[in-house]
Amino acid sequence: MSKQKKSKKKLLLISYTFPPNNAIGGRRWGKFAKELFRLNYDVKVLTFNNKNKHPFSNWSEDIASLKNHISYVPDNYPQWLDSPKSSIDKILYRFSLLYVKLKAKGNYYDRASFLRAQTLKQTEFFIQQGYTNVIVTCAPFKLALWVSELIPKYPQVNFIVDFRDPWTNNFTSYGLNSMSEKRIRTENEAERRVINRFHKIIVVAQEMKDYFINKYRVSNEHFSVISNGFDEDDFREVEDVSRLYFQNNTKIRIVFAGTFYENATYLLQKLADTIRSEKLFLDQFEFHFFGTLPVQATAIVNSLKTCFFYHGQIELKKVYSVISNSDFCALFLTNDINYSLSTKFHEYLSQNKKIIVFSNNGDTGKFVEKNNLGIGIGPDDMHSSLLRVIEMHKNKTNLSSETFLFQDYNVKNLVKKIEILLK
Repeated sequence: MSKQKKSKKKLLLISYTFPPNNAIGGRRWGKFAKELFRLNYDVKVLTFNNKNKHPFSNWSEDIASLKNHISYVPDNYPQWLDSPKSSIDKILYRFSLLYVKLKAKGNYYDRASFLRAQTLKQTEFFIQQGYTNVIVTCAPFKLALWVSELIPKYPQVNFIVDFRDPWTNNFTSYGLNSMSEKRIRTENEAERRVINRFHKIIVVAQEMKDYFINKYRVSNEHFSVISNGFDEDDFREVEDVSRLYFQNNTKIRIVFAGTFYENATYLLQKLADTIRSEKLFLDQFEFHFFGTLPVQATAIVNSLKTCFFYHGQIELKKVYSVISNSDFCALFLTNDINYSLSTKFHEYLSQNKKIIVFSNNGDTGKFVEKNNLGIGIGPDDMHSSLLRVIEMHKNKTNLSSETFLFQDYNVKNLVKKIEILLK
């Protein structure tokens, strides 16, 4: 009888959202967990979403080998605070909001606010089973706060926190900008505890690392920058369905895919106004939006139906098809995350597409310009930049593999950085 391959290090991953939940927050560690499992790591996942609510996601295949390694803990955050639709839902929303405001300290929109007991109990259970590496990914950020309470109790365990998003300096998501000064102070104190307690800290961008170091005077050695990345498994055997969405083969086809941030709608409005002002632009451009648009952005798209088209949410393989058959791909970034190299950035990159970054003089725009990956467009240079896009298209400019290491952003290579952190 052949010997079984010896398992490597034991890792407990704590992620509020995880496939088959279809929220984007589960994508990053769904990919990393899959790769670690392939490398024979003993991976266990603790997640707090009911698996029956989301029977399928774009990342269901990623966790196929992990399905017996995932523990699902009931989520006790009021369900009525999701997306109220009916009149009864809206009434229950108001009562639920009042409840969380009374019961939760700090940011009451943090969905882990009431998960302290479950988090501590389940994490300790796995530690006592011999899991000597614990990674908690956030948001929601209170998951990391609860786990940090265990660090003094288990000195033999390697505790790692992963920040997919900024915390107290985040003005786009999680509602912190609407909180009272007292609640913001509570969040700042929670952030301080997490940064000072965890042994290792992963961030998705250098700018996040710099922020934490400057704010808390933590040693540079505590941090690892591990970006999001693309997964080659996602775009194998993709059927071409682009003909179902693209309207005019003579126009420059530009694709946006993902969640459009409400605070970025001013960029979309400026784009619409600029296109509307010039017949050349009306004749040249076709923008296709896939994913989720806020109400104001939807209204802007509908106001320019000859050039703007909204297709809603479609399957990931179809998204890859339209990206692959586009001429350019677009990002619209808010001021507080205009350094972000998002999941969609890497998916665009994987398809060898030039990227148009709409932002207010952000680092992402500068990054794509510096590395010959596309063009950064600000609200004040929209007209001249669109002329540049037309010229780039005319010259059939492709991405330059000589100046940029694309494979550095492959999840199979990114996971090597995680391996270094484990013990």
